[in-house]
Amino acid sequence: MNISIALCTFNGEQHIDKQLNSILNQSFPVNEIIVCDDASTDGTIRIIEDFKSKFPDIISIYKNLVNKGAIRNFENAISLTTGDFIFLADQDDIWKKNKVEKIMKVFQSDPYAIMIFSNGDLIDKDGKYLGNSLWDQWGFNNEMQKRWGNNIFAFNDLLKNNNKVTGATIAFRRKLINIVIPFNVPNNYWHDTWLALHAAAINGLRYIDECLIQYRIHSNQQIGLPTSDRITINQNNFDESISIDEFYMRVQSKFPKLFPEENILMQTKKRLKFFLKPYYQKLKSFFDY
Repeated sequence: MNISIALCTFNGEQHIDKQLNSILNQSFPVNEIIVCDDASTDGTIRIIEDFKSKFPDIISIYKNLVNKGAIRNFENAISLTTGDFIFLADQDDIWKKNKVEKIMKVFQSDPYAIMIFSNGDLIDKDGKYLGNSLWDQWGFNNEMQKRWGNNIFAFNDLLKNNNKVTGATIAFRRKLINIVIPFNVPNNYWHDTWLALHAAAINGLRYIDECLIQYRIHSNQQIGLPTSDRITINQNNFDESISIDEFYMRVQSKFPKLFPEENILMQTKKRLKFFLKPYYQKLKSFFDY
């Protein structure tokens, strides 16, 4: 079971060495680290190249000539991986030593698990524990965790962009790549929501109720905790006359790989229309129709 890490960097010289050390020192060793740098202007590349000189068979570096942004950079990094299991990594976090081991045990015990995410301790720029976790900030409490134990409810929330998944905690089987790439991410979505949405649609989204990373909060981070632009729905352009059939076709056009003629989770268009009906009005505005 080859393990790939898709690690994205941009001006991360302050913390990238700690992150790379935490990945390289896992109790369950990784096979490759694909680093995609988004046109850094600081010493990030120099630090990574120093690590590469020590681990030439594990670390590969790809440099963007221009800044593409986090979503496209992660899309590129994922596309370049070769492993059976892909773990996403931010440049400024710290992985706990048994992170990969714990996640791989779930994959080994559950053949239907396609993607797994976990919780994380929040730390400041100096590595000091802030006293709460990612799930505290997301509101992913016991009640919500039980709800997401049923992937239909998880899919429900993710379709509304009510995301509880942090990309830095994600790992998934290679088969997910075939349905998520390219990232046709709607406005206000992020790549973590996109990945989780597709995993939930095929009943493969799982979580581990444990903090497996230290998630760093600081002023220069590329992707932070939820803000209003990540969870709100555009309230413009309400069209009260649209039919549920037309609405379904428009949703399907936004997610062509997610909603084929016969979907593994939904099976038929009829079930999907019934599934979406409670959110019909809100979702119409979200898709700008």
